[in-house]
Amino acid sequence: MQNPFILHQTDCKSVHVLQTHRNLMPKQHSQLDVQPNNNNDAALQHIKHHYQLPHQPFFMQQVHGTDRVALIEPPKKHFWQSADAIFTQHQDIICTIMTADCLPVLISDTKASFVAAVHCGWRSLYHGILTQVLNDINSMHSLVVWFGPAICQKHYQVDKAFKEYYLQTQPAAEQAFTDIVNNHCYADLKALAMVQLAQYDVARIVDSEICTFADNQYYSWRRNKTTARQASMIWIKTRPEGL
Repeated sequence: MQNPFILHQTDCKSVHVLQTHRNLMPKQHSQLDVQPNNNNDAALQHIKHHYQLPHQPFFMQQVHGTDRVALIEPPKKHFWQSADAIFTQHQDIICTIMTADCLPVLISDTKASFVAAVHCGWRSLYHGILTQVLNDINSMHSLVVWFGPAICQKHYQVDKAFKEYYLQTQPAAEQAFTDIVNNHCYADLKALAMVQLAQYDVARIVDSEICTFADNQYYSWRRNKTTARQASMIWIKTRPEGL
């Protein structure tokens, strides 16, 4: 996966994505962990300077809920608000989330009129976080979506009660679960997200195709109960004239 990369661009704007992993900055911070509680503001400063980010990334207090934050200026500190989705219509403001198995969903539209970062664990998806944030934004243009590194279906085992509970509220998500065998099945976070995205005009979905459980470059709570996290970042930049 090219990193960072341009998810989408128009004549005058481009949408940029940066996905961190353990070895993003091997010279300064081997085994990079962006979790602020693990004292890694120095690492985030190095990332800012190395990748010429518009400002240092700051993280919300993620609580597996559906609260959303609309930014009109960059945050000033970590955990300034509890939320699991963040969006902006302004340029040079980074929307960023932390994960360690949950699905990071980064969104813009074909006019690059906004960017959003959504922390999609099963609880947030169960309560419709993607529907809620996209209704907040109410874009008039087709969406462009990126699925970041997350635990894949074959490693995400859940029990029968979980599947039945989820389908009570989200019956259209049946295809996101395998059949139940010995009281267990497997769930697909991307398929759960797709159920909500199906309500909207989506021009393109780009899948990183990275499983955090299987790929040791990424932190996985299910693999070893780690407190470390990777970050998914998205922002809008003005394109220099003529490019």
